[in-house]
Amino acid sequence: MPKPYLRDLRGEAEQLQREVGDWVIAGVETTVPWPTTAQVVPYDGFDFILRPGTPQLSPTVCLNARKHGLTTSQAHDAVSRLGSAMAWSGDWQFEVVMWMSGSHPFGVGRMQMGIVQDFFDIEELASIPDDDAATALAFFREGVSSRSPFYGFLNLYKAIAFIHRDGRARGRWVDEALPVLTERDAIDRLDELRAGNIDPSSYLVEQGRHAIAHAERDVFVNPDKMGDHQRITRDLPVIRALARMAIEEKFGIHHRLSRKAVRSSPIAGFRALLGQEVIDQTLDGIDLSGHTISLPNQLTVLVRRGADVHAFEDLTIRGLKQLRGSIGLWMQNAEGTLQATLVINLENDSLEMAPDGIECLMNANSRSSVDQALKAHQFSWTHLRNGRVELWSPDDTLLGKTAPYMPVNAMANPEWHTRSVAELTAMRDAAPDP
Repeated sequence: MPKPYLRDLRGEAEQLQREVGDWVIAGVETTVPWPTTAQVVPYDGFDFILRPGTPQLSPTVCLNARKHGLTTSQAHDAVSRLGSAMAWSGDWQFEVVMWMSGSHPFGVGRMQMGIVQDFFDIEELASIPDDDAATALAFFREGVSSRSPFYGFLNLYKAIAFIHRDGRARGRWVDEALPVLTERDAIDRLDELRAGNIDPSSYLVEQGRHAIAHAERDVFVNPDKMGDHQRITRDLPVIRALARMAIEEKFGIHHRLSRKAVRSSPIAGFRALLGQEVIDQTLDGIDLSGHTISLPNQLTVLVRRGADVHAFEDLTIRGLKQLRGSIGLWMQNAEGTLQATLVINLENDSLEMAPDGIECLMNANSRSSVDQALKAHQFSWTHLRNGRVELWSPDDTLLGKTAPYMPVNAMANPEWHTRSVAELTAMRDAAPDP
């Protein structure tokens, strides 16, 4: 069984789709950037499969209910919860337009086009802590997915009301929240309302929520009137920003567009191992000689770019060096023929690796040695193309990850890469020794 962070999510998708089961298939219309190749998305303990759409078929989410011990209804709920997490990750629309079931995944008819990308990044998905959070995100998903501005507004308002259930307390919360909204389109709409001597807080309730939900009132929206469509459409950025804020404050699920979003440290694992005393002394430039720094005996270093993952496992730390505000470390394989060098930058809270951070000694007469050099080249090539390097401990704990590499005053040369791969492959195939 591969380590969770080394799973081949595309290869597994091909295998899983061939398994007989009780498959639940959701045909979706969505603005989520959808993978162009079938891909497993591990989420909430389940292995979902995202299958791309075609000009004739909708994108689908597939889940083998039998394999996961779920009823069909429970599988529907699991797919919907995944959709809520996707919608939250970028205000993406996610609407299930057709539910199907069968012994294997299959395509369902398309109604409209969507956005595609090469690979879906699982890190975009927020973890949903409990059922209340899932309910609030479900309202949010429906709000951002609806084609009707009225239905969209009402569901976003319901997300707020679900969290702030007392009407008066909810009104006070809205009064306090409106001045601190940062979304440009929401601020512009609030300025427009205030310029007309309209109190935004009362307006959102009386001419928004109540006008949409109650036709017996003096003020109500008329679906036949374009003016009502346009007015509520202009209000959507405000109510969407308020719904995001309410969810963030209540459940701690921070939206990636929020100024309050809490970004976990990319070297959180290393920080926990080093301890605050070592961190403080490193930042203060105090000599660490005499300190015992306990790090795992063996580490896995990998580079990731979309579906491309290249890893070297069981590397041993051979040395640490105190730098200015940082700690450098280098690791080698058991034979001493491959070395990885990285820097734990405590001052900038980052993990760093230079383009030549992987070095390899090669014996042209050994197929295994040349093969290792070929893997090292693929690692470096993926890193150069905006790859992200990660370090993992033996217990599958992420110790640190770099930002995607951005070349400065340089560019990755595809011709050099193709030529190098061809030369190394030919050398490996011609090597006389194993």
